[in-house]
Amino acid sequence: MLPSRSSASGPRFPIKAKPALALTGAHPPSAGGPAGRNISGTLNSAALAKIVGYDGEQTGPVYKITISRAEIPLKQMGASINARMGLNTRAAFYGNDGDAVIAGDIAMLDREVTPVLKSLRSNGIDSRRDP
Repeated sequence: MLPSRSSASGPRFPIKAKPALALTGAHPPSAGGPAGRNISGTLNSAALAKIVGYDGEQTGPVYKITISRAEIPLKQMGASINARMGLNTRAAFYGNDGDAVIAGDIAMLDREVTPVLKSLRSNGIDSRRDP
């Protein structure tokens, strides 16, 4: 457990985390928000679900697929870590069938990292942003 301190004027803060917490909200986004490119059209979400092997959910122009890693029996301090706590793989797709972007996270075991990265890169998916 991290050392902490009490304050009569507020909650307890872990001493080592306080400098990082102080940066939260310190740099509000610019008035126009982050620059991005507008992609018109729609994705064939049924085709995406078939390719991935899992159904997703459509929220506006974004199609999101979440895959639980329930087969991993992970516990922290006796409590089960599960999909509700983020032990899952998620991908959010935006765009159209010819021009799309994807954002997400992949829950992996240490032995899965290299094969997964090699597979993604060999299929044209890279973790770097477009210039």
